[in-house]
Amino acid sequence: MPAYCPPKTTGVFPVLYYLVPLAALSPTWSVNTLVSYGGSASPMLPDAPSLPTIPLPCIGTSEGYANSGHTHPSTPPPKMTAIPLPAERFHVPRIHYLLAHTSFWTAHIQPFAWDLLYDPRTVRYNRPRVAGPDRMRVQVTHAAVRAAPEDGGQPYRSVLLVFHPLPLQVEVVPLRASTDDTSAGHPTYVSVWDIFTSLYSYLRAPVDHDTFLRLSDSQKERLRYNAAKRTKRLPEDRHPTCSHLIRNVDLLFEERRFLGIREAQEHELLKGRSSGEVFVVELGRS
Repeated sequence: MPAYCPPKTTGVFPVLYYLVPLAALSPTWSVNTLVSYGGSASPMLPDAPSLPTIPLPCIGTSEGYANSGHTHPSTPPPKMTAIPLPAERFHVPRIHYLLAHTSFWTAHIQPFAWDLLYDPRTVRYNRPRVAGPDRMRVQVTHAAVRAAPEDGGQPYRSVLLVFHPLPLQVEVVPLRASTDDTSAGHPTYVSVWDIFTSLYSYLRAPVDHDTFLRLSDSQKERLRYNAAKRTKRLPEDRHPTCSHLIRNVDLLFEERRFLGIREAQEHELLKGRSSGEVFVVELGRS
């Protein structure tokens, strides 16, 4: 058979390749029978060493361990434990974003800072672009709390606020007409501003006499101390006719920063009230 010879290249010796038909190879052909067709025989190659064949065990089965000599049973895969997801709550009232308390760091992202010792008209705005004075004038006229969408989403006509665990509670009713009210002069729902003004008015009221009598001697003394500090801060409280009064705001001590309201949990509900009817005022250190 003619041999194929690649083109000659300067400085490189040609290499001869022999094409052997497959039909010419016998079933017992091996590399040791290969000889060149150029004339002289090529040296015989040594036989490949015979290696013992060891069957691999069937890994992962008890039969495989028995065949391979292992005595340890296969380890079963770990059981997957399903993590129960919290059940989705329905019939949850919707609180206006200016009032809603969401987490412990609300004070750092709240659009305004309000010390309940002072009139709500003096609040300081932390993020004017989000809730500046102009925007606030519109937002405070919106409904403070609305029923859940599946309950119709109607605004609340009254909102009961508590200061857990203090013995303070105030029921807020509509005080002024809002821009959304169709009957001018007759407000039909509690607005955000109603919450602000009602909280301030209630905390300015004198402490209930029975509540004061139930306090311990140390609590009474601390309450008098807080009242004296408040009198120094507020010029309107220095008048002789009211300088001796102990007000509800004094019961808050230093926890006077308004952080919003949230729906009361089951253990915080007042007697005779259901879920969605009571809201807790969250406070922070002023």
